[in-house]
Amino acid sequence: MNITPYFLFVLLKFVKKYTPMSILIQDFQQNFGFYWSLVLQGEHILLIDNQQIVAVLKPYKENIALRPSGLAKGKFVIPLDFNTPLPEEVSCLCQMKPPNF
Repeated sequence: MNITPYFLFVLLKFVKKYTPMSILIQDFQQNFGFYWSLVLQGEHILLIDNQQIVAVLKPYKENIALRPSGLAKGKFVIPLDFNTPLPEEVSCLCQMKPPNF
């Protein structure tokens, strides 16, 4: 495979975007202002203590857009028997019980 500089650039951008920064809790305590400014810029930070993740710092998103209703209007029709109980052989599969034959 021939890796072009552009491919490498896109790959590194992807990895940077989806890979949070990992730092030791002691380092975070000593350089709180620096790491806090990174979080405010959108960085995700994993705090590590004794080789375990103890916290995740990331910016708070208050306005999460909900999916608008009616996007699939007219694309399908709900059958009239939609609310009727399922046959026992089907419902037992959902409940992880053996069927009664």
